[in-house]
Amino acid sequence: MKDIQQHAQQMPDFKAGFALVGTGAGGSLAQAVTEWSSIIVTGGNALLVLGGLYLMWVKIKDTRRRDRRLDD
Repeated sequence: MKDIQQHAQQMPDFKAGFALVGTGAGGSLAQAVTEWSSIIVTGGNALLVLGGLYLMWVKIKDTRRRDRRLDD
């Protein structure tokens, strides 16, 4: 533990500040990537839902059309 404290005291403030800024920027970048990927996945899921609703509507429409033809 004493070696770590000596090393930390010998490190100039500029290097420590640069390391902290780099670490913060890396964390912010990781968070941004995570949020954007979440948005992309949410958009993909929304498209799948809309596609499923469209297919369901087409199937209902086709079934009603067949029922009308059978009644005639």
